[in-house]
Amino acid sequence: MIDNMMLNYSASHYISNGKMPEATAKINYVPPKIHNQGKADFKIDGWNELEIKIGMYDVTFRNRHTNSTDVRRLKKIGWYNNLKINVLRAIAFVDVFKLFMLKDSSTSEQSIRNAMSGVRNDLKDFFNIGGDPIEHNRKNKGWTTPIKITLLDEDEYMINMSEKLEQKALEDIGSTHKNAPDYNDAYGGSGVYVSPDEDDDIL
Repeated sequence: MIDNMMLNYSASHYISNGKMPEATAKINYVPPKIHNQGKADFKIDGWNELEIKIGMYDVTFRNRHTNSTDVRRLKKIGWYNNLKINVLRAIAFVDVFKLFMLKDSSTSEQSIRNAMSGVRNDLKDFFNIGGDPIEHNRKNKGWTTPIKITLLDEDEYMINMSEKLEQKALEDIGSTHKNAPDYNDAYGGSGVYVSPDEDDDIL
């Protein structure tokens, strides 16, 4: 977009004056390197070292110890506008995720279970380490993760998701629904909610 604006300005100036503008602007912008396939650019020794930052179109994987990052397009890795990404977003809102929380007239528990399995397999492929990134908690009859999940979505989506999960939680006596998410004004007006551990210190 910036390149096009500069070209349009230069073209208009050339047409009007017969020469290129004397003043030029040098823009030193280096976009983040985005991968869509293969292993992550960094390694982790355990799932509790990983943070997943979910945006509208991209996802950033970050090592919480080294701060190394790897950015990927949601569409390219199959996490865009589908049950896989909805599972991850829902897990960010609750301590224990239960399949019925995303169940509705058009979504069965089996399809949610399949999406959960797909996310787990994707993460294992990205980082190639042992253990389960999203574990089934038999005591609470739900799913938990040691991964820190940060949502960088628009406020409206987050509010709708929070309200939906709150209604679902009321149906389940054993639900451990969290409080409404906090927001970070520093992120371009978008809401930020972090789960399950607000602190980067790994115990």
